[in-house]
Amino acid sequence: MNAFLMILSYILVMYISYEIIRRSTWIVFGVFIVAPVVSIPIWLSGVSDWFIIAKTYTAVLYLLWTQATRSLQKLNKSKVMLGGIYLLLVINILEAVYRDIQTGGYVNAAAGVLLCIAIPTIKEISIDKIGKFNDLHWNMSKLWIVAYTIWNIAFVLGNFPHAFGMHIVVLGVPLVLGMINPKIWMQVRIITLTTHMMIRIFFSAFNESMHLLWMADLALFSPLLITLQVVSLLLSIACIVVMADNIRKKVRVEYN
Repeated sequence: MNAFLMILSYILVMYISYEIIRRSTWIVFGVFIVAPVVSIPIWLSGVSDWFIIAKTYTAVLYLLWTQATRSLQKLNKSKVMLGGIYLLLVINILEAVYRDIQTGGYVNAAAGVLLCIAIPTIKEISIDKIGKFNDLHWNMSKLWIVAYTIWNIAFVLGNFPHAFGMHIVVLGVPLVLGMINPKIWMQVRIITLTTHMMIRIFFSAFNESMHLLWMADLALFSPLLITLQVVSLLLSIACIVVMADNIRKKVRVEYN
């Protein structure tokens, strides 16, 4: 029961963190440059999982890259910076794809590859100049956002079942806000993910209080895992079909 209460409290932690970080360039550059450097001794003292280390530092890089693009006017329309935002999302997904392949999650790995192919292009990325906070806008479809979320939930259940509850929150907050405004989903996702990875390092007791250790016996949840993986693959295929149809329509209009 205590773990469930902590997981519920994590919803507020994630949302409040998003709103604070979204508003403050100084917090982003201050905290998320210093914290990853300070955390190096922690990694050297016992963390051996390549995925956790890689995910932490690519998430931090993604947040810093995005913040630089948002806050520095000369970079707002830079193709290099916008291309980096696109590329870092692909890398983020492929890290998990490789981990799934290592652990035998081939169906989910295939879904991840399809999601990479179906990511909206760099042309769909922009910085909002009308609002107060120079938000990152990426014209994601709700279908792609849902497909990504289900894929990532399946990944967590297959690889880190004890962390399933907290990752429902880390993925759920961007999903809810993304369903309201799909353009901001990527911004919410990278802020909540990076915040979570920092909490995991520096507030390990709080992080561990949300572990659902009874879910570690994955055999009990294999039907759920298989279902999520299949749904993930079907949704990813649907994203490819929609993308192909949009390309066909665009070619037809240009040809005519």
